Amino acid sequence: MLLVKVAQGAWEGKDLSRAVIKGADFNNASLRRLDLLGANLGESVLTKDLGSIFAVAISPDGKILATGDSNGAVTFWETVSGRELVVCKDHTNWVLAVVFTPDGQTLASGSGDDTIKLWNTQTGECLKALADRLYEGMNIMGAEELTTAELSHLVL
Repeated sequence: MLLVKVAQGAWEGKDLSRAVIKGADFNNASLRRLDLLGANLGESVLTKDLGSIFAVAISPDGKILATGDSNGAVTFWETVSGRELVVCKDHTNWVLAVVFTPDGQTLASGSGDDTIKLWNTQTGECLKALADRLYEGMNIMGAEELTTAELSHLVL
């Protein structure tokens, strides 16, 4: 096994398509714009699960990019450098929507787990979780004049 240690950014922008790379350790390596299409990565280590991105938003000041992915994570990125700032892993299903508040201090994320979560964009702390099932757990016996839309959201 050939082990080559290179600077963290040394892989960026390289075309390694169809290359044979055995036993490489990509831990903590920046893989931006790295082309590995068709490469043989036998016995190589990629510890970060690169899930599919379903949602993207840019902060009002343009300094932060937020993504929501198939792993249930919300990730904040620095737009200038592309550096990962914070990863928030509190959703249990795909994150399908992300949006910043006008002041850029909070991000709302919507997930297939039927929750909306509010995040502090600086720390990644989950400030609040909102359940999509507004009527869940409520006693609505005898409730009258519910619309068809309201009835369709009830779990019996």
